Amino acid sequence: MMAIWMLFMFVLLADVKLAQTSDTLQARLNTLEREFVTMKLELQTTKADLENTKTELRHSQTKLQETQMEMSAMSRRRRVADVQETAFSAQMNNTIEHLNLHQTVIFESVILNEGRSYDNLTGVFTCPVEGVYYFSVSLLSWENEDIETLLVVNGRRLAGTYAAGQRHNLGTSSVVARLKVGDKVWVTVVPSPNNPDNIRIIGAGWTSFTGFKI
Repeated sequence: MMAIWMLFMFVLLADVKLAQTSDTLQARLNTLEREFVTMKLELQTTKADLENTKTELRHSQTKLQETQMEMSAMSRRRRVADVQETAFSAQMNNTIEHLNLHQTVIFESVILNEGRSYDNLTGVFTCPVEGVYYFSVSLLSWENEDIETLLVVNGRRLAGTYAAGQRHNLGTSSVVARLKVGDKVWVTVVPSPNNPDNIRIIGAGWTSFTGFKI
C-alpha cells in the first residue's frame, strides 16, 4: 500500500514538473515569437529605408549629371564667346628699311589682341571663327618716296594701300570681308610706280594694321 502511494505521489510530482516545464517552454516560445516579429518589422523598416536611400541616390546622380551637362554647356558657350570676341590693333614702332617685294609687313607693337588671333612675330591674322570682318591699314611714306601694299587673304587681294608725295604722306585703306575659320590675312609689299631702291616705311605709331569681327 505504501509503495502504491509513493508511486502515485511520484507520478503526480512528475506531472506538475512537466506542466511547469511546458509553461516555461511556451513562455519562451512566445518570447521568441515576439522577438521574431520585432526583428521582421525592423528588417522591413530597414529595407524601406534602403529603398528610400537608393531613390535619393538616383535623384542625386541625375542632378549631378544635369549639373555637369549644364557646366559643360556653359563652358562651351564661354569658349565660343571668347572666340567670337575677336579684335586686334597693331602698330609699327620702328622704321623698316630695305623691304623686299611681296614681303610681309610686320606690325610688332600690339595695342589690342582679343582672341589672340594676330601674331606680331609673323604679321599674320588667322581667322578663329567664320564671319564678317573689318580691316584697316595705314602707311606713312618718306618724303619724295612712295610705298604700296596689299591686304590679302590667303594670298588673294582684298584692298590696296598707297602713300606718296613730296612730303610725308599717310595712305589708308579699309575693307569688309567674309572669312572662314583658318583664313589668313596679312599686308604685303607690292611694286609701286616709283619704288625707290630702298623700300621703307615710317613707323613711330603712324603705320598700323587693325581688324575685328563685326
